[in-house]
Amino acid sequence: MNNEERLLDKKIINDGRRAYLPQPFFQSTIFIASRQRKVGEHRKNGLLVKRQNKWGDIITIKSPLTLFCRPDMGVFLAAMALFQKYIKKEPDFMRTHFCNASDKSVWGAEFPVGELYDLTQTSSDRWSELEASLMAIGSTTISVHYADSQKHGGRVGFDIGGLWLWRREKRNGRLGSLLQLNPVKELVPDRNYLYGDALICNKLKSDTARSIFWALVCREHVKGRVENYAQFCGVEPNRIWDWNRRQFLPALDELQEYKYTIIHNDDDTVTIKRPAGKKDNNKCGRNSA
Repeated sequence: MNNEERLLDKKIINDGRRAYLPQPFFQSTIFIASRQRKVGEHRKNGLLVKRQNKWGDIITIKSPLTLFCRPDMGVFLAAMALFQKYIKKEPDFMRTHFCNASDKSVWGAEFPVGELYDLTQTSSDRWSELEASLMAIGSTTISVHYADSQKHGGRVGFDIGGLWLWRREKRNGRLGSLLQLNPVKELVPDRNYLYGDALICNKLKSDTARSIFWALVCREHVKGRVENYAQFCGVEPNRIWDWNRRQFLPALDELQEYKYTIIHNDDDTVTIKRPAGKKDNNKCGRNSA
């Protein structure tokens, strides 16, 4: 089955909300390098993160700009969901504007910027924030070396040099401007893929809730003590208990509004389960081809 047939597969629901991505990308996501934004903080130059996940894979992430849970996580999922909704093979704008992008895919999409505003829960007066996010994500590079290549079809890893190319085609009138997007081929769904609901991600108000949302894209549940969740969310050790009261517990309440299951266990751990991934709901979930 070729890529075009897969994208038209009935298992992929191109509703403009679900962003389907290859499983290794969610497991080795750029958002392990993201963190909560401090009050009044602006993006700084330079980011280098090198980590080893629980499978032993080595992930190296580089970006010229700081990555934040908000808005970057939501903008990324929204852009990918709309890319899959409007996807075309070698659209005209790619031959005109992205003709030298040999490392990108043959797939592109052109969609109204207004739909991106709607999906990211923002408006046209916040365009500069969206623009900064698109630039930060697009310039991020990822290198992954698998500990066990047999689990990944013999692949030893992958390198992504910039996640996407993009440009805004300015237009006046009722329909407004268009966003043109050409991502790397690794972001096009293949045999195994997961999806995250871009609308729910953007509706989540807290960075902590978004971090947990992302962790549960590729697993059924997570379990740990407050300290474990704090470490995952990048909280400084001397702030854990204040963070628990001000951010972690409110984040759990927020996730429950979207039908996540929260269990406070007797051993002082907290189990968080994501909603089941079903075709008849639009919660964060998982599909396999």
